[in-house]
Amino acid sequence: MGSIPIDPQGPTRIVVTGASGFIGDRVVAKLEGAGHDVVAIGHPRDSNAQEKNDKRLSIDLVASAELAQVLAGARYVVHLAARSGGVTVQTREPLETFVHNIQVTANVLRASAAAGVKRLFLASSAVVYRPLKRHISETDPTLGLADGPSGYAWSKICDEVQVGWKAKDLDVVVGRFTNVYGTGGGGRSTVIHDLVDRALAAAPDGILTVWGRGDVVRSFINVEDAARAVVLVTTRGERGHTYNIDSGEGVTIGDLAAIVRDLVSPSIQIRFDPTRPTGDPYRVLNPERLNSLGFQPQVALKDGLSEVVSVTKPRAVKGSLDSNESRI
Repeated sequence: MGSIPIDPQGPTRIVVTGASGFIGDRVVAKLEGAGHDVVAIGHPRDSNAQEKNDKRLSIDLVASAELAQVLAGARYVVHLAARSGGVTVQTREPLETFVHNIQVTANVLRASAAAGVKRLFLASSAVVYRPLKRHISETDPTLGLADGPSGYAWSKICDEVQVGWKAKDLDVVVGRFTNVYGTGGGGRSTVIHDLVDRALAAAPDGILTVWGRGDVVRSFINVEDAARAVVLVTTRGERGHTYNIDSGEGVTIGDLAAIVRDLVSPSIQIRFDPTRPTGDPYRVLNPERLNSLGFQPQVALKDGLSEVVSVTKPRAVKGSLDSNESRI
């Protein structure tokens, strides 16, 4: 998937939180492939966690007293760990999601500063932005209390606020992710993965029902490209800057559904349900700041979708597709 930028000072020790997650395991692989000494931290309850050793650790970041020791000697910290879940989980447990995420980030920030970490990458999300009818840049307004943000969105906003408070003690860069998709992820619930699941369930000539009229516009980035962007921003981003991690290419949910349908079975019928909610009508991030670091997506949307379809096994799917994709 392309070369990984090497820090000018050579291989170094990097700690990655959320390392057994959808994006995290790719980031770890790319950093190790570049010759860095990587310590990967996963949650004790994470079923995706690898065999534990001194480079693969299971730590509860909310309650951990050993975090500062783990971070000792690290030059970079890539902080990806967060509780998100699908829209249903976020709606059912907004307070739990909010409290967990801000506690984890506070602990990681304090421990990183105490350990003398050179730089920390903070994972944020496109959901922090207010809706706009154009591509959203990093300087555009974020949500406030009056906007009624979800527990997850509010936790990401507050994570960024915490970073600002630590700016004197720690060099931090922020990455705001768009919708990330790709193979793996243990049944990850995003609009793309739901579409693929439902299209496979409807094949060869059934009906694929999509919420809304199909005119909602979203952007997507393949997980391999997202991981490359994380490494690039971590090692080459400008201190204190925020970077949109996005392809910058918008597509309507209707067109997206048609591409998936054609890949699975062209005889499937697509049916839209305009009585169902669809979320913001337009959400596409402007990646120019990321591109200025030398980043360009390497996985075209159709190619990435084809790969997802090829490895996804048909399974029973209930309900209809909600184009309110789960948050990153």
